[in-house]
Amino acid sequence: MTGFSNAERLAVYTHLRLFESDFDKSQSQIRALCSAWSAAVLTGIALIVTNATSPPSQLSAAEVLGRGNILAYLRGMICFVGSAGVLAFWLVDQRVYQRLLHSVFGYGLHLELQFPDLPQIRSTLFLNNLDVSNRMGWFYWTQAWLFLAIACVFVWPPLGARLGNVPPGIKALTYIHIAAVLLASWSSRYWPTLRGLIEEFYPDLAAELPTPHWRWRDSIIAAIDPAGFWSKAARRDCAKDDAMREAWMRRVRAHPKFK
Repeated sequence: MTGFSNAERLAVYTHLRLFESDFDKSQSQIRALCSAWSAAVLTGIALIVTNATSPPSQLSAAEVLGRGNILAYLRGMICFVGSAGVLAFWLVDQRVYQRLLHSVFGYGLHLELQFPDLPQIRSTLFLNNLDVSNRMGWFYWTQAWLFLAIACVFVWPPLGARLGNVPPGIKALTYIHIAAVLLASWSSRYWPTLRGLIEEFYPDLAAELPTPHWRWRDSIIAAIDPAGFWSKAARRDCAKDDAMREAWMRRVRAHPKFK
């Protein structure tokens, strides 16, 4: 943004917030829809379980068994579709809108590094939270695994409890459910993150980024390695991280205001 006046630079910088706001709203709407979807799935499961445990009295034993088997298949399918729906919302949220948001946020961080006289809002946010890309998936991850857990409990009831019919083929459906959720959870660990985007597009900014450092891990390493053969690297990394964080803090705290 060389060649821009301070007022023009600030106007462009401020305009980035409009893009971030649009993407934030889209993600909030997706999460609201996902919550409604999960509530509907849980309601459907509850209705099926209630109907399965209270069959009409005029049915014969064979009819009760057949009815229970059908409801068991339906319950398993609803659990599977429930997880699939949550994963679909997760995909759209994190692979589309989150990447768009990262693009704008990363560019804002880059501008703040290049022009310390800009308000260091995004730098402060990043310093306080670092990269939360993977942690944001917990909203979807817990719901998808909840439906899988419900399906598994009815197929393999704990402590030998009888929770309903286990008809032929229901275990195969549950295995497919398990594989789908495991595959989605594993693949999500390799989805693009904010730090990855910064490393790709803004290597100068990536070199300055503070990194999360777990001091409890260093204390454990120091306890099991008193001679310091392994802990030297940990202490060196800790000192480097502290220096980067302190440099970032100085820039955040000392930004001058535009006149």
